[in-house]
Amino acid sequence: KGNNMDLDTLLDEISVHDPGMWENDEGPVGWWGVSNTEGIIAYFGNSSDAYRFSLAEINRRLNG
Repeated sequence: KGNNMDLDTLLDEISVHDPGMWENDEGPVGWWGVSNTEGIIAYFGNSSDAYRFSLAEINRRLNG
């Protein structure tokens, strides 16, 4: 695999943030944010979509 990432590393790197737990003047207020080491990469109106995206991103990077 190209990036040699392991699951523990990716679980630490990809995070879901509850509304109000992140600071970003550009993002929507009251939404969940998903971030990596570079910052927020996606916003979602509900937690299940945010967690689904974060797991899909981890899976993509593990298998990429």
